[in-house]
Amino acid sequence: MKRFSILAIITLPFLIYSTTILGQEYKVDLSSGKVKIREVNKVSIVGHDENSLVVSTRHHKNGEQERARGLKAINSLGLEDNSGLGLSVVKSGDEVEIRPILRNSDNRYTIYVPKNVAIFYEHSSHNGEDLRVKNVQSELDVTVKFNSVYLEDVSGPMTINTVHGKVEAAFSQVSQQNAISIVSAHGLIDVALPSDTKAKLRLKSRHGEIFSDMDIDYEVTSDLRKIGAGDITGSINGGGVDIHLSSNHSNIYLRTKK
Repeated sequence: MKRFSILAIITLPFLIYSTTILGQEYKVDLSSGKVKIREVNKVSIVGHDENSLVVSTRHHKNGEQERARGLKAINSLGLEDNSGLGLSVVKSGDEVEIRPILRNSDNRYTIYVPKNVAIFYEHSSHNGEDLRVKNVQSELDVTVKFNSVYLEDVSGPMTINTVHGKVEAAFSQVSQQNAISIVSAHGLIDVALPSDTKAKLRLKSRHGEIFSDMDIDYEVTSDLRKIGAGDITGSINGGGVDIHLSSNHSNIYLRTKK
């Protein structure tokens, strides 16, 4: 009996910890198409091989205050929390749209996206925090104002635009299907590409500097290299997909992925 009690004492904290890690999730069948994520403050996006979109959070807070007990949050869009996670998740055909119920939600969500599903994310308020994207090989379109964007094991095509954030990207490979564009008005851009990447480059920084360890074949006009005013055009490994990196007020770092 005593041994059982000791085992129970040891096992109980583990069970509590495991429950916390698993958290809550909401699943939608989806194998192709697009997911649109709008104004969700804290998001991590992870590519996976399943034919379903999975939204999860470890510590869901419903935003309920003592004065609001017994009431539910409403908003001008008429959205409802159909996920049980503080999000409206609506599927229409092969497109899923995800929106928050509360503007000031402090929940961080991880959204697992099938590999053939294109991803669109936009955020416009000061409440936005870092957007993290990992293991995504599909099309990616990001438009944010205050968020920094961190990309790991991505391939493109992609369009990334942020006003006040920085962008760090590590590519596992580079898709030759469509262009890659990464733009920040005020933040730095740091991009790591595989050494065998074939690309045509345009690197532009009006007030910052540009650094690279890659062997760039600069565009030549009338026997002069076209380099000036922070605007560099050239190619690597004979050219290929268009890659455009632009930061008005900070530096650009283009490096070989180690």
